[in-house]
Amino acid sequence: MRPRAPLLLVVTCSAFLFGWSPLIAQSLKAEALLQEGLIRYNVGQFERSIRILLRAQKKARDARVKAKIQLYLGLNYGVTGELSKARTAFATALTLDPSLDLKVSETKDSILDTFRGVRRDLKGQLVVRADRDGALVSVDGEQPRAAPFTGQLAVGKHKIVVTTPDGRFGYRGEVLIYAGKSHTIDAGLQLLSGKLKLTTRPRGAKVMIGKKELGQTPLLGVLLPPGRHKVSLTLEGHLPQTRTVDVKAYALAEVKAEMVPLPVATPPTRRRRRLWTWIAAGSSLAVAGTGLGLGIWAKNGWDQYQEAAANGDASYNDLREDVPKRCIAANVLFATAGALAVTAVVLLFLEAPKERPVTAATAGFSPMTTGYEF
Repeated sequence: MRPRAPLLLVVTCSAFLFGWSPLIAQSLKAEALLQEGLIRYNVGQFERSIRILLRAQKKARDARVKAKIQLYLGLNYGVTGELSKARTAFATALTLDPSLDLKVSETKDSILDTFRGVRRDLKGQLVVRADRDGALVSVDGEQPRAAPFTGQLAVGKHKIVVTTPDGRFGYRGEVLIYAGKSHTIDAGLQLLSGKLKLTTRPRGAKVMIGKKELGQTPLLGVLLPPGRHKVSLTLEGHLPQTRTVDVKAYALAEVKAEMVPLPVATPPTRRRRRLWTWIAAGSSLAVAGTGLGLGIWAKNGWDQYQEAAANGDASYNDLREDVPKRCIAANVLFATAGALAVTAVVLLFLEAPKERPVTAATAGFSPMTTGYEF
């Protein structure tokens, strides 16, 4: 029995290949004709391209190949002015493969308008349900509508976004709508996130969001839930900064910060006192006052001396010796007072106020947090 097993397998495979070989050959021939039709279309041989594509259509078995054949038939008909046939071909192509599209830069505006009009007329149904109450559905970026959503959409690809009103949970996907068919999306909403890119100059600043440390700058892809986040930046020798970042789902929020160096503390100054100036000035006044007193005493003695000389008083001889001494003492005191006054003036300039820095131990400041809002 064992020798028969390989023989049976060979017979089966042979039957399979011989049974499908005509179909495979036809498909390969259809694709070859499609390529030849495209070449003729590109060189401007539109009538010949149409004849080749019609032959390819008869041999094609794959739906995608048929769709491409109809698409290029529509292009040929559009160029030759047969817009009715072009619309029919475009409709067939989009029914078979709604993902087909035309290159705007390589297609005439009139043909583009025809193709887009056909796409708008071919519709399918879309139903979107969400697993959270109050969810909102947006199709191709249009105004969100409450879930569950049911609507008729043109054939082709459409972007679907489902989010909760607070934007924290959502779903994002894409659906391909086929003509005359219904499509249902049961969206499971997940916690959303956005990305934060944070750089500072100089780099190396510590980043905190709330009480959580994220690392040091630069940070190029931090995932954060949607909403407003307070970011704190600290770097040794620089003022701390606080920034508020608005993070949106699927979006990149970027923060660039210039870290400001700490200000150099200017120490307070002390004025030098004019100690010796005031001593000299005070002494000059004191000596001058004493000299003035002696001068007045000498003047009184001189008056008494003259009166005694006129009357022949016995005190005449005593006064004659005493009064000159009083005058000399007064003059000496006046001279001393003058010298002290000059000294006080000199010291006034010598002891001019000078800025004397306070030692570093007495200098200081309180750093302030600088806040920035987006």
